[in-house]
Amino acid sequence: MRSEQDGAAGWTVVAVRHAGSYLDVRGRDSQLDGYYEPKAPLLRQRLRALKTVEVTLALAAAALATDLTERGSVGGCGDDRGGSVGSVSRLGTL
Repeated sequence: MRSEQDGAAGWTVVAVRHAGSYLDVRGRDSQLDGYYEPKAPLLRQRLRALKTVEVTLALAAAALATDLTERGSVGGCGDDRGGSVGSVSRLGTL
């Protein structure tokens, strides 16, 4: 980053003369080159891992839903009375 050193406070003063140089120094040098581009490979790797977890969990949920549907216990309490109709009538008798 192009800058000038202010010896008194130890702060770095960016060499900005107009809006174009501000955008160049602040946007390109400071943010893009210094922060976003170096982090891009790590963020890409994390995104790929999270997408893998997302697909795995979706497949597991689909497998569990299929298994529960085949057993006939979706919406019920898992007994042999057959699903949500029995659970609704039991709720009405409380």
